[in-house]
Amino acid sequence: SWGGDYDAFNIQGKTPFSNDPAGQYQWPMITGAVQPADSEPSIADSSQLRLGCYAAYPLGKKNNLKIIVLNSVIFVNKKIYYTGNADADARSEINWLKDQLHKSDSLNEFALIVMHVPPGKDPYVTSQGKDFWDAALHYDHSTTIQDAFLDLVATYQNRIIGILGSHTHMDGIKILKDPCNNFSSFLTCIPAITPDHSNNPAMKIITYDPSQNFALMNFVTYYNSFNENGQTNWNSSYNFDSTFNCLPVTPIRTY
Repeated sequence: SWGGDYDAFNIQGKTPFSNDPAGQYQWPMITGAVQPADSEPSIADSSQLRLGCYAAYPLGKKNNLKIIVLNSVIFVNKKIYYTGNADADARSEINWLKDQLHKSDSLNEFALIVMHVPPGKDPYVTSQGKDFWDAALHYDHSTTIQDAFLDLVATYQNRIIGILGSHTHMDGIKILKDPCNNFSSFLTCIPAITPDHSNNPAMKIITYDPSQNFALMNFVTYYNSFNENGQTNWNSSYNFDSTFNCLPVTPIRTY
């Protein structure tokens, strides 16, 4: 953000795009001067741009797939860097997510949720039992922000095709559960291009099937192993189907 890592997205009217005066009001990337047709990519909701959140129809509104982009940095337990009102901003974001999922449910849409920092345990400090999201952030007097998010995922699990996260610099899958410990959805961690945490530089391509309500079917992780003494190459040998011996044309969710 303008103020640095883990700070508020909008600080005194300035965002990460403020250094580009000509284009700073043209984000998100799907924009246009005229109202797009229902078959063209378009923004579904931009009412929370100040928090760094928005929703979009990447295939056009008529195709019933919506991407919901969250700013989960607000939820992280690094409030020493955050100059905004983390409590109020976190609640606003969860309320906005609830509204987006409710609208998708009423319109028979399917949603892919995208964020940076995933919920759950921090693998770097698992011995301390710390979560990535700050347990001190509450949605109401009895519910943490993380539990409020998980409750929404459980409530709208038939509308959510999957969740994408990053931050860990590793390839991974998180299983999300409801309060009764039943599976509700899954989160796929996207590895990092930068080897900042001694990970192999990597990127991921995920396939989906429109005929199965946009179900996520497989992913291939392209990684570039370290080789300080010679040329490196992108390796695509790691993918979900082969790793878990999946049957053809079977959604990831099945496993």
